[in-house]
Amino acid sequence: MNLRSMKSGGLTGLILIQGMILAATACMAPALAAPKDGEVETLAKAYSAAQEKWFKKHKSPSKRDYTTHPIVEYMPKFKALAESKPKSAVAMDAMIWALENCKFLRYTNIEKKEEYYAWAFKGLKTDFAADPAIEPKLKEFIDLPFHYGPAPLGEIYEAVIKDNPGKEAKAWAMVALGVSLTEYYGELGPRSSQTRTENRKRAQELFKKVASDYPQSEAVEEAKRRLHGLTALSVGSAAPEIVGKDADGKEIKLSDFRGKVVVLDFWTKDCDSCDEFHEAARELLTQYKDKPFAWLGINGDPAPPEELKKAMGRANITWPNILDGASRSISKAWNVDGYPTVLVIDREGVIRRQQADRQSVKLQVKSLMDMGAAPAGPKPEEKGKEPAPAKEAGSAPTGGATSPAPPKPQDPPSTPPPPPGGEKPKDKPGL
Repeated sequence: MNLRSMKSGGLTGLILIQGMILAATACMAPALAAPKDGEVETLAKAYSAAQEKWFKKHKSPSKRDYTTHPIVEYMPKFKALAESKPKSAVAMDAMIWALENCKFLRYTNIEKKEEYYAWAFKGLKTDFAADPAIEPKLKEFIDLPFHYGPAPLGEIYEAVIKDNPGKEAKAWAMVALGVSLTEYYGELGPRSSQTRTENRKRAQELFKKVASDYPQSEAVEEAKRRLHGLTALSVGSAAPEIVGKDADGKEIKLSDFRGKVVVLDFWTKDCDSCDEFHEAARELLTQYKDKPFAWLGINGDPAPPEELKKAMGRANITWPNILDGASRSISKAWNVDGYPTVLVIDREGVIRRQQADRQSVKLQVKSLMDMGAAPAGPKPEEKGKEPAPAKEAGSAPTGGATSPAPPKPQDPPSTPPPPPGGEKPKDKPGL
């Protein structure tokens, strides 16, 4: 029946037209319905309460027994919830939650823990990569724990870029893929220099493509910020000036330390791994006392200066610290996404290592201190390359922010670092 014949039918035709509109509207509805009764949220709140209680009971990072962590109880619950509602918003949220919290699972004795990783990765890639409803979740993907390495997450992002019809989803997937290619993934082995260079090159291409292909996307600003981090803040680049004030209101500049090897340490008080870096700071400051070496902290706690001064006194933090918590303008300018973020800068003010771990900080500092006066800076073709730190006898291979190979989720290190606080937490609260 055509529209003319419908009109001739009076009321009957009008009813038929309304029915067609309703049917078309139903076809255009999102593929995923919102989670009913906040099922994932309810379960997540219960887990958070149990975890908070657990951390209060196990305050010392070195004495924590993660085999008793609540993740052992709650991870199977989230998987069961997702499986009870396949291809639903509930399932997608449960899978994302699983990947966000698997960092604790790897330290437990739960059976077949690798199956939880595989289930979440496969489910997101197979069931949701092409679904428009995944678009708002991709921003969360960028902040997923970095234990997994670029490969598994990259497969999800690649699938979204290829199969998702939404431009915004494609743009955010490109940003997430670029980030995954340049992120730091643990310390289980060195990546080849060629792989690092290829990953960085592709990441830059992805960030540029977001801006060129999707100029109206909200992802453009994030892509530009990430691109800035890969270029202006890359290894071999001159460190941008930092100007700020300490807890006493005294002005401190990064350039004040020119002529010295500097460890630049972005940290917060409630970050366990930040405390561990501070142990390294004390060791290095003692080892290189009266020598051209400095440790400069950039504190991100949004607390009053007098409160932070007392806290640093209690923690025996005696080296210079700039307070950045009020606006975090310095952290933003340096693309700091979590704490701790640690860089090593040579005597000429050139960035020599990004997002270093404690061991590579020590080795890089030793290498630069042993070199004496640094050259005027890298040649243009050397920009972006990380100089290998001096290897001590019996030491394991180490790398910088992008050098280590991605660990397999099912193969945690023999002596894993405590996950809470130090594993790239996002915007941790203040004191």
